This record gives sequence, structure tokens and C-alpha cells, in this order.
Amino acid sequence: MILFSIPVHEKPEVVENQIQNFLKYNPGASILLHISKQMPPEEVVQVKQLTRTYPQLFINPIQLYTGWADGCQFKIHLSNFQYALNQQIPFQYIALHASNDLFIQHGLQQYIQNHDAGFDAITPLKYNPVAQQKINLEKHFFFRRLMKKNKLQTVIPSQVEGTFYRRDIVEILCNRLNPKNTYDFPYLFSIGYHSKNSIRYKLFSFIEKVLRNLNITVIHPNPLEEVFFPTFAADKIQQPRTFPYCYVNWNNGLNITQEEITAIRNNDKPAWAQHCKQLSHLTPQQLQSIEFFAVKRINRDISDPLRIYITQELD
Repeated sequence: MILFSIPVHEKPEVVENQIQNFLKYNPGASILLHISKQMPPEEVVQVKQLTRTYPQLFINPIQLYTGWADGCQFKIHLSNFQYALNQQIPFQYIALHASNDLFIQHGLQQYIQNHDAGFDAITPLKYNPVAQQKINLEKHFFFRRLMKKNKLQTVIPSQVEGTFYRRDIVEILCNRLNPKNTYDFPYLFSIGYHSKNSIRYKLFSFIEKVLRNLNITVIHPNPLEEVFFPTFAADKIQQPRTFPYCYVNWNNGLNITQEEITAIRNNDKPAWAQHCKQLSHLTPQQLQSIEFFAVKRINRDISDPLRIYITQELD
């Protein structure tokens, strides 16, 4: 059984559309939402009410402030991991997604079965779209210290969407990446716990800027989720899938076309590589091992033509 971890922050009607889509293509799966603290209270109520319609839906009661490329997505997914384990939500795998992903075909459960995890372990660093996060975190004092503690040598950057981890790997990640180990201090200052308009956030931003100018990267917010999860899981994985199952065209600004969706559903791998330059740098053998079941980015607009196409025209 798959449990999807998804952060959401706006538009209950789009949230419900995503829930319907994920359950349609993944029968028997469950969904665990994290609701952003920025979501208007009336919309929070609407999203929470969806649990009455969808018994497969769970909502993490912890709400963090969310932003772009500030490290909060790492905390959100980790919080969802911890909540799922603590509440004994039944799952065999947790799969990570964003609020602008949709599935376009069936078969994910069979694809990941008998695999420990799945993330990008094959894109050459030169062409990896999230390689910068590896460079950033290798300068991060606490990150290096935590790697040394766990006797890890290799930093692995991977897009988050379409990555997955088996339950025992999730337990290892929660143990290795707990707040004490990652030096997270919610009541002093911690990204996600304070509004960007708060004095604490502004003070932290100033301190962080000073430290960067001094080339002291003790504190360095960035998309931590694109490095932390694969890096701290890799040594425990025996049977991996070596690429995320969510198609993202990084070279085209994450924009996707109906033509690309058709190529994915037709399993036309030469077309994938032609559309997505990242894939063109993989060997034929590597490309052959990849399958896509979901896509990003679908605009969070219920009237978006591509969202309507996926919702109404795909089987």
C-alpha cells in the first residue's frame, strides 16, 4: 500500500481534484496532507472536511509556514513521515509529491513493489537539475557533521516528486533526521515555524546573510528535501529504482505539454529524451529502466486546460 505525502497551501477545489486523481490511478492507496499555515482558515476547514468524503485521506495536524526553496518542504515531508508512523497509518511505501502533480496512468504499485526506494541515482551531476543543492549542503557545517556521524560519504541530489521509500527506510530516516540531529530549534528560530513578517524571521534572515558574507555556512536554507532524504537512505538500500517516477521537464521551466503526456503513456522513450534534455544524457540502458506514472507541473487552476484534459479525457 502506498501513502502519498503532499503539502498543500491553496484552493480546496484543486486539492480535491488532486485527491481524486491520485486515488483513481492508485486504487488502495492513501494520502497524507500537510496544510500550510498560510492557508486561509475557511479554506483549511474545507480541506479538512474532505476526510468525510475520502476515508483514504489523512491530515497532519502540524501546520508549518511554507515557502519556496527555504527548507520547509524537507520538514513537511519528515513531519508527515513521523505522523504516519506515530499514528500507525497503514502503508508499505511513502511516496513524495507536490500540490501541482497529477497521475496520468496506472501501474505504480507494481513498478515499486520489491524495491526499497526510488530517487535519481543516475543523472550525471553536470546535468542534474538539483545539483546545486549538493554543492550548498557540502558547505553546511551541521550537514557534514551529521553525515560523519552516520558514516556516509556520498551526497545524492534528486528531485523530490516521484521519489519513494519503503516503511523500514522511512523509520531509518526519521531516526537519523530527527530535530535533535538536524539542530532544529522551533522555539528559538526555525524555518516553517515563523511567518516571514515576524521579527524572528527578519532577524534570522539578517544573521544568515551576515554569515554567508563571512563565508560561514552554519545556517543555509535551501531545498533540503532534494538532498537529505536520498543521502541519508542510500546506504540502507539494496534494491532501488534509480529514477523518480514523476516526469518533470526541468529544461523547459517545468512546463509540460499534452504531447509529452502522450509520449509517456505510449512509453515512447526516444520522445522523452527529445523533450526533456536531462533524460538525453542517460544511457539507453538507464533510460530503459525508467517509467513515468505522474507529471509535473500542472497549474493549480481547476480550469487549466491540461488539468481538464487529464481529469476528463484520460482513462
